[in-house]
Parts: sequence; structure tokens; C-alpha cells
Amino acid sequence: MPTISFSGIASGIDGDAVIEALTDAKRVQQLPLQNKIAFNEAETTALEDFNSKLLSLRTSLNSFLSLTGGAISKAATSTDDDLVDVSASATAPTSSTTITSVSQMARAAVFSFNDRFSAADEPLAPGLTGPTNIDITLGQGSKAETFSIEIDETTTLGELALAINDAAPNKLIASVVNLGSEEEPEYTLLINGQKTGEDEGHLTVSVPPELANEGIFQSFTHEQAQNAIFSIAGLGQIERQSNTVNGLIPGLTITLKAETTTPVVLNVANDADKTAGRVEEFVAALNEVILLSGENSKIEQETGEDGQTANVYGDLAKTTTDENAISAIRSALATAASGVDGSPVQIFADLGFKTQNDGTIEFSIEEFTQAIAKDPNAVQNLLHQFADATAATTGIISDYTKFNGLIDLSVRSNDQEIDSLNERIERINRSIASQEERLRRTFANLEATVGDLQNQASALSGILAGLGQ
Repeated sequence: MPTISFSGIASGIDGDAVIEALTDAKRVQQLPLQNKIAFNEAETTALEDFNSKLLSLRTSLNSFLSLTGGAISKAATSTDDDLVDVSASATAPTSSTTITSVSQMARAAVFSFNDRFSAADEPLAPGLTGPTNIDITLGQGSKAETFSIEIDETTTLGELALAINDAAPNKLIASVVNLGSEEEPEYTLLINGQKTGEDEGHLTVSVPPELANEGIFQSFTHEQAQNAIFSIAGLGQIERQSNTVNGLIPGLTITLKAETTTPVVLNVANDADKTAGRVEEFVAALNEVILLSGENSKIEQETGEDGQTANVYGDLAKTTTDENAISAIRSALATAASGVDGSPVQIFADLGFKTQNDGTIEFSIEEFTQAIAKDPNAVQNLLHQFADATAATTGIISDYTKFNGLIDLSVRSNDQEIDSLNERIERINRSIASQEERLRRTFANLEATVGDLQNQASALSGILAGLGQ
């Protein structure tokens, strides 16, 4: 039970003030611990920001990895993109390809029954005695897939279209079309396949005899799916399932847009400007990493009001994690070599890279584009080598940013130290509370003792005064 006291009434000593002064003196012991916690928390935040910057750098380097194929962007052009369009990834070789003709475009199947109905919401076959199925098969051979659509005596044309769409989403689209007028409608069912080419787009519709007995769905109009057929000079005739052709020439996507007998030439060349733009992005990302480290690693001196000078540490000034990461990246940049004997492009300095006074990298687009013109293979080798060393799954950035990586370990170490410091602060708080309770009891006892002595002195004075009369 806490002690209740009225400080200094008997003794004249302000016990609360004494207790507060002693408590404050002991609480000062917490200040260095609290400051250390605040610094650790700030360092952790800065390390997390540094981690994010490293991840952004890795993203900007991903397209230069050896695994992606070509580090140099490609520009693809067509002499008539109304007939044949083309695009190229960085893996496409520089080349010139002539499409001599497009004799047939790939298309999806279109199917419609020749029946005409005056209403889309009335039963199609009210005379059916039980449910039956219309089977629709899309594709052929190993690609064939059959959808069974149930129909009974209550099924309307609109309901049949909805049932087909529900059974084959993204593969078939059925719709009710009015071939007549608004006053005299003539509704029919139209089925559009969504897959081009003979293998996946071939469409057949099987109608059961029960509907023949009802006199419906016995004739139809059908445009079957077909492949694209085109010819390339030196390769001859080629057939594909789609009008978008991939994989024929590595890294090249050819889009057939119309049938033609006019030759169309597709050219693929190195795109120095686009590549320079991508390099500029990773240089900017690298500079953000360097600047973040530099700004947070400063140690500055500040003079207080008392004239004393003290060091003020940046959030990353007491850790070497960021500096080690940047040092490793700089080393990868400095040691990269094209390995092409006799080439004017050997190191990153030949690509227009220059280190500035603040440690950031200056990049010259003009020098870079000149290097590509001189030796694109050497440029690609340099970019691959640096990206692989820095941004690969086993590269420098991963060593720092992965789970249990070097940044994670530094952050965890800070967290553990913060927990330890908080425990020490808690022990000090418990000690302060215990001391305060003891002091309050001591001063309460003092007050009681002094009060008793004062009462005894007063009683003695009264007795002595009576004896003197």
C-alpha cells in the first residue's frame, strides 16, 4: 500500500522536492540509452531506404543480364506496316527479312444457324419431351474441346446464347442477331470462335435428332477457322495458327495485317538511342544509391550554447554496410572488361562513364552511342558483365538485400540492441520506483517521529510551566 505523507509539515523538510531531485538524478542514467535507441532506429530507417534504392538499381539492370539475351535494344521497321508490322526484343539479331507474299490470313470460325425466329424470348422447341444437348467442338486432334449445351422445351434463343457463353468463356461468343427490322424481327444465333488457326479454332456443331423432329437447326452458314499462310524469301511458304508470329526469327514478332502479293522488307538494327536511355536509367539509380549513402554518412561538428563542440553523426555514419555495398559495385564497374582484342571499347570509361568529385557517375550519351557504332558486341559484353556481377540472383545487390542478407543482419542487430537497451531502461525505472517508495516511507517516518517529539516537547513545556506557578 503506498505511503501517504504531507511533506515537511512537522520537520520543515520538503521531502517531495528531495525525492524528485534524487529521482531526476537517477533518471539521467537513461539519457544515453534513449539516445542510442533513437540513433539505432534512425540507422535502421536509413538502411531500409538504402535497401529500396539497391532494389531499384537491380530492377534497372535486369534487362542487361546475360539471361535476358541481348543488352542492346533493337529497332525493327517494315517497308509497309499496313500490310506487315514488326517489333523486336533485344535478343533479335540485326537482320533483313523479306516477306514476299501473304496468301491467307489466319481467322477464327464463324457459325450461324439459318433458322429465323420472330422472338428471342420464346421457347425454341416447345414440343420436346425432355432435355437434350447441342454439342459444340472447338479445335481438333489433341486441341479439341467439346461443350455440351442443354436445351429443353422451355429454352429460348437468348437463353441458349447465354448458356454457350457460360460454358466456354473466352473461347466462344454466342449472340442473338436480328436480321430483320424492328417491326418485323428475324432473330438468329451467331457463334464466333475466339481462337484462330485450324488446330485450335476449328469449329463443329452437332445437333441432336430431337431438334430435327422439331424442325429447327438443320441448316447453317459456316466459315471455318484457317491458318495464316505467307512466304519468306529464302525460306519458302510458312503456315501459322495466328497472324501474330513469334519464334520464327529469334526476338522478332511479325504481325500480318492483310493479304498481299507485294514484298514487304523487315529490317532489324541496333537502337543506340534506346539503349542509351536504358543505361541512363541505371546510372541514375546508381547515383541515388551513392547520394543516399553520402548524405547519411556525414560527421559534422556543432557548437552548443556553452561553446562546447560535439560531433553529430549521420544516420549511416556508424555502419559500413552501405559503404561496403557501394565499394563492391564500384569494383564491378571498374573491373568489367569487354574482352574483345583490338576493340576500341574495353572498359566502361569507353562507354562515356566518368566518376565525379561527389562519387556519382557522369554518363555521356554521345560517347555511348559512338561506342555502339564502333563495336556493339564489346558494349554488350561490358553491360552483361556488370549486370551479372551486380544484379544477378547471386550478385552483389542480392548479398545485401536478400533475407538474412547483410542489410537484414544489420537491421536485426539494431533491433536486438534496442531490445537490450529497453530492458536496461526498464530496470532503471523499476529501481527509481523502488527508491522513491523507500524515500517516501523514510520521510513519512521522519515526519511522524518529529511530530511525536514536538508533541512530547509541548507536553513537557506545559508540565514545567505548571510546576513553576
